Amino acid sequence: MFPPLKKGRDWAAFYLNLSRTGGDVVAYRLAGRPAFLVNSPAHAARVLEERETNYKSPAHPYRELAGLYTSEGTSLMRLERGPETGAAHERAARTLAEAGERAAYAFCELSEGGPINVEFETKKLMFTVVARLLFGVDASHLAGEFVGAVAFAEECWADGLYQTPSADPDPSERRYLDSLARQDSAAGWIAREAGAAFEGVEVPPQTRGAVSRTLLNGYHATAATLCWTLHLLARHPETLAALQAEADRSDAPGAAYESGPPRLLRAVLLESLRLYPPAWILSREATAADRLGEFEIPAGSAVSVCTYAMHRLSRLWERPEEFLPERFLKGRPSEPFAYLPFGAGARRCPASNVAVKHLHVLLSALLRRCRIEPADDEPVRPRGLISLRPEPGVRLTFRRR
Repeated sequence: MFPPLKKGRDWAAFYLNLSRTGGDVVAYRLAGRPAFLVNSPAHAARVLEERETNYKSPAHPYRELAGLYTSEGTSLMRLERGPETGAAHERAARTLAEAGERAAYAFCELSEGGPINVEFETKKLMFTVVARLLFGVDASHLAGEFVGAVAFAEECWADGLYQTPSADPDPSERRYLDSLARQDSAAGWIAREAGAAFEGVEVPPQTRGAVSRTLLNGYHATAATLCWTLHLLARHPETLAALQAEADRSDAPGAAYESGPPRLLRAVLLESLRLYPPAWILSREATAADRLGEFEIPAGSAVSVCTYAMHRLSRLWERPEEFLPERFLKGRPSEPFAYLPFGAGARRCPASNVAVKHLHVLLSALLRRCRIEPADDEPVRPRGLISLRPEPGVRLTFRRR
């Protein structure tokens, strides 16, 4: 839909390399101002939890949409707890199980034409699921357009392009503006269907923006983790075979939702989240001066915790670059704040308490129905955008079991 841009800076590689140049805190400059990369669990705890009011981050607008959410959405966003919570989780589990079954058949059908782009397909899947769970609407017809528009826009955001509109935009900037318009249009349709405005009345721009950002945050993390997990399993056939045997012995995914995933599947998901955390970087701004280790942190400084880098520090993890699910079969393998796939503190992902369960349901459906085979042996690396995008891409073939 949108042509690729020339690849700019790989922010994930930048922070990973930066983390390896210093100690517990690494000082650098970002856009001309002081910046600090937190490189230890103790300092991460201080920034994200102990003194979190001193380290602000942009507020997420999901609470503004409380009146539009379904009961499942209200529960998933942790806006309300009560007797209805259990029933809402059960309905969410059924929705996810049905979506996983449909995805298994769809992926196999698509594979008849050759290997499929797993990132794109998992994002379309999760966009549709999130729109259903949060807002109670079927937005499947918008999935490809919304996901494609976001993919182009996030390339522009990562490279700092078009942040200030020009008087005479070139073709690339016009495509960027078109991608924003497509996201806004889709968000407006979903908001209207969810009851944000009467027929013939425009959905307020702030509501469209809140819906768009909530959808983006809602589907990106789960889709990216599902994609990376499928990639890892395709490259580790013995683990894949063991997981499929475990899935065949287990209860149906929806029925087992509350009890949590089987032991090996849980370990695989946690290890995938370690290698490719959805919240791969947690950016903050110091509102007042502070001290982290040997560094004085001036007010206004950028302070970041790069979970992607911390999860790969050899002083915190044994053989950190390797896919070793067994490390999570032996209890907690790391000290507190060394493992932060969903962030921490008040800004922790609100759905983090059920994210692994959602992945369990979706992945189990695929494992029960599909054989999964890699298209080639080409290395795939993560590139830091909104999530860790696989490049050059994850291409897999799905066959019916």
